[in-house]
Amino acid sequence: MWEANVEGTKVTFSYVSKDGEEGYPGSVLVAATYSLSDANELLLEMTATTTKPTPVNLTNHAYFNLAGHDKGWSALSEHKVHVNASFYTPGVDLLPTGEIKPVAGTIFDLTTTKQLKDVLSWTPDDGYDTNFCVNTTKPPTMVLAARVYHPQSGRQLEIYSDQPGIQFYTSNSLPTENILQGKGGCYYTKHGAFCLETQNYPDAVNQPNFPKSVLLPGETYKHNVKYLFGIQNEDPSSCTIA
Repeated sequence: MWEANVEGTKVTFSYVSKDGEEGYPGSVLVAATYSLSDANELLLEMTATTTKPTPVNLTNHAYFNLAGHDKGWSALSEHKVHVNASFYTPGVDLLPTGEIKPVAGTIFDLTTTKQLKDVLSWTPDDGYDTNFCVNTTKPPTMVLAARVYHPQSGRQLEIYSDQPGIQFYTSNSLPTENILQGKGGCYYTKHGAFCLETQNYPDAVNQPNFPKSVLLPGETYKHNVKYLFGIQNEDPSSCTIA
């Protein structure tokens, strides 16, 4: 079970995954610290250490709908999305093939704004569940990985990260019926929210051309994310991410 520690505007969750848990080697100490800033930022810092070489790839699977958690697909369809990635990792049955392909000329090209209602039906898996290779620098630095804008409310979310990948997911596996009840008694259904999960490329431990994912004893895994919330009075859809 995760332990929690609250300090001011921060909360840290920590967990020890014992050697052999779920078949993974090494005892791994994981910590995830969430904090709020005065600049409308939600900051997330994830760290891990290990006693044996072991793959580590942490992420956050928070769901967002900038129109409101109870608005569903009718509002999510209006969201406009940029992803700062010129390449993606295609997969079969949600497992990467090991290829890294350009997004240019495909439905995965979100380097310029796309409104979800215009593209979702064209995706091969009835929605996005795709790892994008963030246009970043070496060594890793915090870069703008994605931007999402809801025109009707003016709400905008920007996600900054120091990780090489970001998984864009559009709640494809949520139920179509009203059976998953959430906050305020509303129901969460298919395509009712999105996730943008900063990460290493999935299955990197089995793909030699993907970024290193094995953590060694004496090393510290570090992963930083910034969620910046704001209001845009003008549609930023003509902007490109640099």
